[in-house]
Amino acid sequence: MTLCTVVLDNRDMLQKIIRRRNLFTLLQNHLPLNEEFDKRDLEQVVLKCSDPGLIGRIFGSKGPKDIYDRILELDKEIDDFAQSNFPASNIFITFETEDMQYEVLKKMTYAKANKTIDSKYKFDGLTLKIKEADEPSAIRWVDLDDNPKSRRRKNIISFVLTAILIIGLAFALKAVYLATITGASIVIVAMNVIIPAVVRCITSLESHPNETSYDDSNYLKITYFRWIFTAVLIGSISPFPYTLQDGDYLVESVRIVFFAELLLKPLMQLWDWLGHFRRHLCAPRAKDQRRLNQWFSGRQGSIGEKYTDFTKIFFLACFYCTLFPAAWFLTSIILFVNLWVDKYIVLRMWRQGPRINAKASSYTIYFILICLITLAVTSSFNLAQFPFDNACPTGDTPPSYYIGNYIIDTKDVKANFTISEESPVYKFCNMNMYSYFVFPPVPEMLPSWSNWMSIDQIKFAKINGLAALSITVLVSIVFIGRIWFMSFFTVCCKPTKTKVKNDTPFSNLTYPKLDGYIPQVKIPGYSYPFLLCDVNDINKNLIGWRGFDENSNSYENHNMIHDAPRAVKTSKNNEDLQGNQKQLFSIVKHWPPVSSEIKKDEEEAKEDLSKKEPFRKSIKKFFYK
Repeated sequence: MTLCTVVLDNRDMLQKIIRRRNLFTLLQNHLPLNEEFDKRDLEQVVLKCSDPGLIGRIFGSKGPKDIYDRILELDKEIDDFAQSNFPASNIFITFETEDMQYEVLKKMTYAKANKTIDSKYKFDGLTLKIKEADEPSAIRWVDLDDNPKSRRRKNIISFVLTAILIIGLAFALKAVYLATITGASIVIVAMNVIIPAVVRCITSLESHPNETSYDDSNYLKITYFRWIFTAVLIGSISPFPYTLQDGDYLVESVRIVFFAELLLKPLMQLWDWLGHFRRHLCAPRAKDQRRLNQWFSGRQGSIGEKYTDFTKIFFLACFYCTLFPAAWFLTSIILFVNLWVDKYIVLRMWRQGPRINAKASSYTIYFILICLITLAVTSSFNLAQFPFDNACPTGDTPPSYYIGNYIIDTKDVKANFTISEESPVYKFCNMNMYSYFVFPPVPEMLPSWSNWMSIDQIKFAKINGLAALSITVLVSIVFIGRIWFMSFFTVCCKPTKTKVKNDTPFSNLTYPKLDGYIPQVKIPGYSYPFLLCDVNDINKNLIGWRGFDENSNSYENHNMIHDAPRAVKTSKNNEDLQGNQKQLFSIVKHWPPVSSEIKKDEEEAKEDLSKKEPFRKSIKKFFYK
């Protein structure tokens, strides 16, 4: 073991400290230009601050005095935690080699249903829950200690808000669709670009232990939204008898959506109006370097959002390929264009995000299976519902009083037609087989008075319906079986990890890009995270970032333990019942491997030689002269 991080259950205290730091940011924003912010003398800072202007007061901006009073209240609340004794909630251990990690996971992980566990692997009679952790940059340290009930409650609230948003925008889109088909298609593409930012705001209300879980929640919400608005909603609000009608109806709206996804959406993404607004309008007017850096920071991307782009287009093609065969051709072009647009966005517009795992790709497998079921079901229904006009032939001859010449003169249609004794007679029949709630859509499932299908159509409807039923059953078995197998595996089987043949010690000298599990939190308004533990006795390369100044002051200025000095000082003078010193913040201990210490000494020796080399050259030059 080379690094041990003990995370304490101090979430309530950390939230107050983070809120206090956010108030510091608001107070800094009220300072005049070139005025230094000294958090040790807030009274003088408040005197230098200016009151919010008219626009700020309209939007409810707080004044410097109100912010200062709230900071004092938080100081008292934080000091009350000095008497607390926070228990450990999570422990992260980094081993010297991957072989050591493999051996520990092999011996100390058990299936949930296993009741016979070796007592030497228990802690005070309790079985420890041990698993391989996500990457350090993916851990959400403040939300790590949230209890499961609170986490579920927040997730439910978030999904309810998402459902309300979808329903509200659905009614708005229906109103636009009834006014203009082209406008509705453009609105759909625009919402597909804008809605991920809205969904991220809703998901921020949730509590997740790591960025992988957070990104998966975003992925699911964005997928539901895009599938409903891009494919399902268009078909549901379009009048059924006009499904194949020329003009501004279903097929035309699907065509416009495809071409908008091909041309308009890439342009909207590459335009990056918000990024240009931040860099060219807001950044030159920033009052200090901190805010200038924020305006130039890129947007943190989401790989799950890009997965939704793929599944959305694939689902749209599966939904309407029977009515619009060109969907597959346009889908291939759209995916090719998205490949290069996304490559540019990832490399040029997004900032580097946390290292999440590949869980989003496993969700994509389930969505692809749903697309296959959708393809089979919609194809069988569309074949059975043809010609979509709700008119069934009766085989009778027209009555004598209908025979004659007629003129149709309406807003949309102007035509002359003649009814003779040989003209066919039709009656109304509901061809919308979705309304019958039957599956598969075969003629035997229809009422006796519904007989619009021809002989060939009846034959192909049976074949296609039975094929759709078979595909649905098989894919559902794979879908449910995969979920059941994963659930069964986690309960009855021991977790496994592939053994990696690597005995190189963990060290930032051997692996410069590896970070340690150092608790930290990202606060809006600052370029670098804030530390949540004491880092004086660890290698600073393990923290994962380095500030503007290359010395340790950057870490001291970004350490939250200095935001509660009185509480920390009081806790150090208190002891628990066992005589141990109380801890308010997480604990990190580092034991560098011996091999890395040797390499460190060698690096320091090389650095000393490089510093002395200019002096030696000057001496040689002097004697040479």
